[in-house]
Amino acid sequence: MEVWQRDPEVWSLSCILNHRDYHLILDEFRPHFNSWGFIKKDQDMPINPGEDVIHYPKWGQIIKNKGGEQGIGDNLLFIKYAEILKYTVVQKLLRKNVELKRINTNIQFPQQEGTMHLDSGHNGWTLLLFVSPYWNPQWGGEFQVQSDDMKMHYVAYNANCGALINGNLLHRGAAPNHFAPIERISLAFTYKEIGNENYDRPTSEVNNSHP
Repeated sequence: MEVWQRDPEVWSLSCILNHRDYHLILDEFRPHFNSWGFIKKDQDMPINPGEDVIHYPKWGQIIKNKGGEQGIGDNLLFIKYAEILKYTVVQKLLRKNVELKRINTNIQFPQQEGTMHLDSGHNGWTLLLFVSPYWNPQWGGEFQVQSDDMKMHYVAYNANCGALINGNLLHRGAAPNHFAPIERISLAFTYKEIGNENYDRPTSEVNNSHP
């Protein structure tokens, strides 16, 4: 694995998992193994009071059968790798102990743009894994995060790459463009610092995160 620190609370990562482990996760996104549902969306709202309401697009996800939309869910393989990556990536970079709080999946086709959102309070951290059999950078799908100093950081979407960010930073996943022959898929593991009880998600967080 290669790591680049973009900001005190933003890292970009490549070659996160070995070939076997990565393809086990990739297989979980095959629709005949787990059902997809296009039900995730931001709340419709006007840009300014009195203006027309913006109707945000819906994004796809693997349907969670247990734990609620904001919980860990019941996919044992995802939970297994969330725990492995907690020790091999998250705690090593943060030098803090954390516990898993949420697992989210995201499936985007062209024009299903993600919008800026937060995942947690200041003591939450999100590890993103970009899941794709192959990807060409000209197909878009980059990840965007805004640091506390208002700088924008961009992480190119590519197979088995991703990012670790503080969950209280605004971020979004861009949709693939019309050159992309396949969907953009990502997996997000959100953790809470142990012993720091300021995890409550902010009111500006959307109902379903879409990394």
